Formats: sequence, structure tokens, C-alpha cells
Amino acid sequence: MVAESLEYIPLELTENNLLGEYLKTIYITSDGIFVFDYAHGVYRFTREGKYLNKIGRVGRGPGECVKPIGMVLDSINKSVIFLDHDRLVKYDYEGNFLKNHKLNFNANEILITKDGDLLLNDMYYPSQKPDARFSLQFFSETSDKLVSKVSCEVKDQIPFGISNPSMYNYNGQTFIKDYWSDTIYQVIDPFNLKTYAIINTGRLKHRYSDDKSMIKGGKNLNDSWVIDITYISETDRFIFLTSNKGLFIYDKVSNDTFCCNYEKENNQYSLFRNDLTPGPNIKTFLYNYPISNNIQISYNTALSFFDKSSKKLLTGLDSSLRNLDPNNNQVLVIIKFKKE
Repeated sequence: MVAESLEYIPLELTENNLLGEYLKTIYITSDGIFVFDYAHGVYRFTREGKYLNKIGRVGRGPGECVKPIGMVLDSINKSVIFLDHDRLVKYDYEGNFLKNHKLNFNANEILITKDGDLLLNDMYYPSQKPDARFSLQFFSETSDKLVSKVSCEVKDQIPFGISNPSMYNYNGQTFIKDYWSDTIYQVIDPFNLKTYAIINTGRLKHRYSDDKSMIKGGKNLNDSWVIDITYISETDRFIFLTSNKGLFIYDKVSNDTFCCNYEKENNQYSLFRNDLTPGPNIKTFLYNYPISNNIQISYNTALSFFDKSSKKLLTGLDSSLRNLDPNNNQVLVIIKFKKE
């Protein structure tokens, strides 16, 4: 329904680059493939998947990250910027430390805007007082200072729960949505937002009481009409919204909205069922793997391309997987979305 093709790139395994199970962000540029292994750093590969080098050092010394939880790639200046809770740590493509920046707040998501500013969420903004409640903040890495803040529109007490603001790039522009607002804004500049779209949730409403499932793991009574929209991404044809009700897909061509359950396979959830190749469903979540130029880059484990009973490689797969070993590093999945 939404994609026209899948392409696979197996990543080489060496004694220096055993990847973990949680690859949070992946970029492909003319300088190679950059894979962010959560809390460990970035591993750089060639466009064909051959290992080149690691970027980022974990530790508490000079030029090190305590725990890198987010990263962005600055392809113009050929650098990698890690988000380390309340600071930014910058390296070049060869892994050489460049500089760091101290923030006055804690963040766990980061994005480079069209103007080169860094857009960061404030992890604890729901607990702040209404007059000091800013969901997103613009930071200039070149001038090493905070540029502006996006004020949350809710002036009452905010219930406990997941309330991440959404931010994404599409078609050379940056878009944001506060969790507690139904409006998606286009960022004209750090001081000017323009209404882009308004989400009609119908009978579904924002959370009005604490999410007890996050506190005690139980069910929330009278919560069936609560909608938690967590992340948004966009292509030329579709707008995707992940939520506690499933994946919403707005088709900009037909003006139809669809909602589907998340796909579950071997206790792993994914947004889309893979009906294009004999391979497994795709580990694809919008907050980890943003869509750019109608392309999304995700991954699967090498083992998932093998039949569980015969232990043999699945038949009919792309020739690039012909020599795949089940113990190899992950296999990148490049998803090309439909435009028409």
C-alpha cells in the first residue's frame, strides 16, 4: 500500500564493530553509511557495507560521551553531533573529537533544521510550571547558544504519561507538533511558525489522567477514547502518525485516513508488514528512522533472513544476501515509498 521497493545492504562484521540490538539512527551519504548504536557511538561503513571506523568514545574524560542517546549527521561540515543528555559532543568523520556544548536542560531527541540550527526536545517540560513550560528548543551550534524556545500551549497541570513533542524534516522544511496540540507547524525560522496542518481526532481526546500503565503496568479505566500521538513523519504522498491506537496513515492524494495495528513477529513489533520480498517484516519506527526524500532506512538481524526449521537462507532474496551468515551484523533495509 505505501512502499514500492525494498533494498538490502548487509553490514560487515569485524572484531571492532559488533553492533548491538538497538540501532537508533541510520544515515546514508556519499561519504558512507553511518549507524548509531545506542549508548555506544556511530559505526561508519562504505556504501557497500564494508566497515571503516567508529565515531565517538564512551567515558567521562575529555572528548568522551557519558551515554550518547541521540545523534545527528552534519553532512555539510562532515561531522557527527551526539546528544549526551544535557550536552552536545561533536566529532569529525574520522572519529576525532572537535568540541562540546553545555545545555541547560535534558533532551533525548535531536534534529538539524533546514537552517542548520539544532532542534531539541525538553525531556521534563510536562513537569515544569506553565509559564516555564517549553517543549522544544533551538540551539545554534556555531554560536554556542540557545536561540529560542517553543512554549507549550497547555496552562493546566499535565497528566503523567508519554508526551513527547514531534519534530521531522520533509521536503527541505522542518515541522513540529507539541504533544498537547492538534496543530502541525512549519518552522519558517526559530522565531516564526506557520500552521501546516490540523489533526482531527474525532471522538479521541488527549490524556486527562495519569497513565497508570506506565506507573504500575495496569490498565487505565475509562481510557478507551484517549489518543497518544507520539511521532509523525511525512512523504510526498503520506503522513504517518504512530499512536497508542495503532499506525495512522493519511493519504494526501486520496484524502483518506487509514489505521492499522502494529505487526508482531517473534515478539518484535514493526509498523509495516513486508509483502514485497520474502524477507522478514521491517523494524521501523518513525522516531528512530526518519523518512527523507521518500526513503527510510531501517534494519533486520541477519538471523531473521534464515528459515527457523531448516536454518537455510530464505529463497527468493536479493543477490546481495547470497553470502549472508546468520551471525553477521544487521542488514540495512532501504524502503522507497510510493509517490503516486
